[in-house]
Amino acid sequence: MKLNIKTVVLTLIAVITSASVMAGGGLAAASTAATTFQTWLYSFLGICSGIYMLYVGAMAKAGKKSWGEFAMGIVHVAVVGGGLAAATFAWSIFA
Repeated sequence: MKLNIKTVVLTLIAVITSASVMAGGGLAAASTAATTFQTWLYSFLGICSGIYMLYVGAMAKAGKKSWGEFAMGIVHVAVVGGGLAAATFAWSIFA
């Protein structure tokens, strides 16, 4: 019986990676990491949105921007937040 080099290499890769995947915790660890990242991302974007709103509000108060631009800043933050919520909803449909 003659061994094909591709078969040997693929078998070795499967053996090596399966051990590391099982040691890493598998799907449960990946789901926990994804949830942790999602929480961090939402927190980070919430802080950035707050800083942006404070900046636009301060500029409007100082007369450098109009209050209409402040209102558009609120719309921008709402659209970005809505996009994140829509992406989370779409992901939950198939998850």
